[in-house]
Amino acid sequence: LDDMEELAIRVSLRLEAEESGGGRPSLKRQSSANEREAPLKELWDAVFNSDEPSVSPAKLFSFASAYDWTLLLLASLFAFVSGGCLPATLYFFSGTMDSVGAAMAGGFNSDEMLHQSKMIMGVGCVYAASTAAYTALADIAKAHQTAEYKKRYLGSI
Repeated sequence: LDDMEELAIRVSLRLEAEESGGGRPSLKRQSSANEREAPLKELWDAVFNSDEPSVSPAKLFSFASAYDWTLLLLASLFAFVSGGCLPATLYFFSGTMDSVGAAMAGGFNSDEMLHQSKMIMGVGCVYAASTAAYTALADIAKAHQTAEYKKRYLGSI
């Protein structure tokens, strides 16, 4: 082997610390970046580059009643509120850091710090309630649509 081939073998192989049965260290080939990403590429291709026909949203929600659409609309609104909680938390946390900075300079205002703490706890409660609400509403709509699908299926038999 020439030097470049030997270097390539040494780079692509690593010695294991444990010895194999013959008393010699075993060599194990390290996977390349392409080999590690292959399963992700297969999944990506299966989802986005598939020749399988996709279902349109109209067909997907064909069993949804007005009640289900109302639940899904409310679930979307609660999800929107839930998503807005992180920026709100960051905003109030920055106010808390300003209060801590003022305390380091000798101008500590306990009322401001208490206000910021209450606001962060309030945002946390809003996040918990809105997450629970959108999850519950979406699950109720899902269960109702599934029951309607099963009812129509059994009626067609």
